[in-house]
Formats: sequence, C-alpha cells, structure tokens
Amino acid sequence: MCNNITHYLLAMQNNISDIATQIREKILLSTNILIVPHRNLDGDGLGCALAVKMAIDQLGRASTVAASDSKLLPGLDFLPGYKQIVHEFEPEKYDLVIFIDHSEFERTGFTERYPEWEGQVKRLVIIDHHSTTRHGDSIADLIVYADSKAPATAMILLPMFRFWDIKITEDIATCLLLGVYTDTDSFKNDYTDANSSENDDANNAALRTSAELMTLGGDLSKITQDFFQKRESGALQLWGRAMSRLKVSRFGAAVTAIYEKDFIETKTAPDALGGLINEIIRTVKDARFAILMVEKNGNIKISLRSTQFADFDVSKIAALYGGGGHKKAAGFSVYGKLREEVAWMIENT
Repeated sequence: MCNNITHYLLAMQNNISDIATQIREKILLSTNILIVPHRNLDGDGLGCALAVKMAIDQLGRASTVAASDSKLLPGLDFLPGYKQIVHEFEPEKYDLVIFIDHSEFERTGFTERYPEWEGQVKRLVIIDHHSTTRHGDSIADLIVYADSKAPATAMILLPMFRFWDIKITEDIATCLLLGVYTDTDSFKNDYTDANSSENDDANNAALRTSAELMTLGGDLSKITQDFFQKRESGALQLWGRAMSRLKVSRFGAAVTAIYEKDFIETKTAPDALGGLINEIIRTVKDARFAILMVEKNGNIKISLRSTQFADFDVSKIAALYGGGGHKKAAGFSVYGKLREEVAWMIENT
C-alpha cells in the first residue's frame, strides 16, 4: 500500500509540472493579481486562497483575495491574511485573476455586482478539484488545472508550490492543512469516482499529505479547536430548528430546511450552518444521502451529501440544476422561497 500511495502522489506531481510552470510564468508577467474563491466559502476555498496569496508574495507580486460573502467562516480569523480579505474591488485594476476551488464567474458571487467583469478579465487561471469543473471560452488567455481525483484543492497546491520554489512556511502549511482536513470531512470521505483501490490511494495520500503539513508547522489543533469545537449559542439554536424538521423520504433522502426567519430569530447568518449537514444530517440511520435547503434573500441554496458508506453520486443531482461538486458533496442554488408541504399515503392492509 505504501508504494501505491507514493505512486499516487508522484502521479499528481508529474501531471502538475508543466502547468505549474505555465501558471508561475503568468504570475511573474502580472503586476496586480486578484484571487477569488467561490461564494459560500468553505475551509478548502478559504485556506487555498490565503495560501496562494502567500506564495505570490514570495514571488514578489502584489495580490488581493476577494470573497463575496459578507461574513467569512467564524473561528478562522487566526489565519494569516484573513482580515485583509476584501468584499469589493475595481475589476479593471487587475491583470490576472485566479479562481480557487471553482471554475465559474457565477460561482464567485460577484457577477451581479460587476456584470461587466468577465469581459474585463485579461488573463484567468483556474485551480480546482471538482469533477464538474467547467469554463467558457470568453477568456482568450486561460489556464485550467483541475484534478478531480485530488481530495482537496490544497492537495493540488502543495506540489505546485514546490515547482514554484515556494518555502512552505508554518502559515502556508496551516492554510493547506485546513483545506485537506475540511474537504475530506476530517478524513471520513471517499474521494474519487474510480475503483476502491484508487479511493484507498487517495484517502491515504490525504493522510500522508496532512502529516507532512503538520511536520512543516501546520496547526491542526488550532483548526479543530477554533473552527470545529466552538459554536455560538445562536448557531446551536439554528441547528436545533433544522433537526426538528428533519425527515427521511422513502427514497432514502434525509431532508431538512432553514427558513430566512430562522436567521432573524436566532440572530445568526448562513455561516452558522457550517458542519450541520456533514456532522448531523448525513449521519441519519438508513439514509443514502442528505439534503439541506437554506432560504435567504430570495434564493435557496441546496447542499447535498451522500452518506459515508452509500454509493450515491450527488453531483449528478446538482448538475441537473446547474450546480456542481463531487460524488460525495455537491450543491446548487435556485431562486424562490421555501414552502412546507405534508403528504399522506394510505396503504391497504
């Protein structure tokens, strides 16, 4: 097994060498770079965006991380660069844009605010690990690196940074470790759509990479204590409302919802739901997959997770509605409001 893991990691490095060089050249040709993770930030998107900024700093170029979420993930303000993340920017200022952990302008959350932005982008780099990665042809100068077998985007960045001759500092190691730890759901997920032996290789590669990042100074205890083990009372009240509405359908879906009024009454924001679907909803006995519907500002965000041992590809559901993700974790958004309906079925006895 050890040899298989080594081969898996070497395959990632060999696949990345040429494109890593191309991306580094684009960075060095630029003077002002915008790094944009996806809206509804998770640990992988946030950690990788901050890690890329620190790497670009070492290359001697100016960069900014922009996130559309008005509130970022709580408990992670200890991360370097967290407080310098901006929520608005001047699109014309940047001669290179880097998408992290996604591949679409719409996924940034900035397209309504800057409707002309896509037409203003001169050069675009995409670094992603989703199997549903897609991009248009509107950008002439485009580089895409997407590896759907990587458990997290952080797993792509570590070998890429090495090709850039980046010193993996304790801060970079912590940011990348956050990405691996959160996107693997604390190492509980299977990651690829391939056979079980390739899943085992990817799973063990994630553990091995995390051990390496901890050796380099990645602070796992800080991540787990500040991000996973501290929750505000309002967040717990919000979770309680979701759990009180939880139902399991005859198709094996564990489903629940949060209404906009729930945020108002508990004095919370959507980021308070972080961890709910992974830690609670998808653990329901006999469920094949979990659905969390969240109503906010005329929009409904639907998060999908397959249960740990179910062979159910939720990314196929998300793709039907213009969303994306992985086999085990995906999502999409639709406009509208939630309305609860109760259905009764009479069986002949």
